[in-house]
Amino acid sequence: MRGRPAGVTRGIGGVEFAGSLPDAVVAAGGLLTQLGDMWFLLLAIGALYWRARGGAAPGLTPMPFRDCLLLLALAVGSYAAAAALKSAFALPRPPGAGTAVLPAWLPPVASPVYEAMVTADGYGFPSGHATAATAVYGGAAAVLPVGTRRLRYVAAGSVVAVVSLSRLLIGVHYLVDVVAGVLLGSAVLALLLGLVHRFGSRVHSPGSSASSDSPGSPRTDTRSPAPALAGAALLALVTLAFAPELERLLGLLGAAAGLGLWLRLGPSRGASLRGS
Repeated sequence: MRGRPAGVTRGIGGVEFAGSLPDAVVAAGGLLTQLGDMWFLLLAIGALYWRARGGAAPGLTPMPFRDCLLLLALAVGSYAAAAALKSAFALPRPPGAGTAVLPAWLPPVASPVYEAMVTADGYGFPSGHATAATAVYGGAAAVLPVGTRRLRYVAAGSVVAVVSLSRLLIGVHYLVDVVAGVLLGSAVLALLLGLVHRFGSRVHSPGSSASSDSPGSPRTDTRSPAPALAGAALLALVTLAFAPELERLLGLLGAAAGLGLWLRLGPSRGASLRGS
């Protein structure tokens, strides 16, 4: 068993069941929660660009450079927003969130990896994993022309639900934390996409047509990601002002670097940039 205190609550919802779950369920939750971890999201964005660069996978995205920078903005912006609110509210995680007992069926050498997967430190409200998953997977559903719109949003919502549930299974968040994270991620998604639609001028995308998409699939969005990157950089700057930390500085630098890349390479070249 997990060996964590049960019966603790924060407002609505609790983690009463988390302390008595089988080790295998907790371990599965630790694996699934990686889907919302920043390392995984950034790796997935990089893999998307690598796969689709140079127009190699137009079914994934005809504008990989543009879309991956937009997803980067969503990742950085959602992380920054959650980090800022964590510092502002300063609410603790459930008791025992920073400790874990290695299951007997795992070798001692696996202890550091297991602990990293199923524990968390720092403040708990809102859930950063739920925030980032909502913003990034929701953004992917909004801009990537894969399948139908309904299928994309169902898939994104399913991943967000899995990530949110996993945070409860491993006992590092209260229910209200993950609900707030989903709401915050939705707000960041709406804000940054709104900036793109309001201030992002359309750019040329070789080989794409904005008017020939099939029913149920959105038109290829050729607006510049620069407003979203600028918005993410501003959110990261505010977060850094709350509490100067290396990870928050890296978020700011990441958004600023993405904006600089877009402005330096130019929209036309960026739309068809090949990896090298």
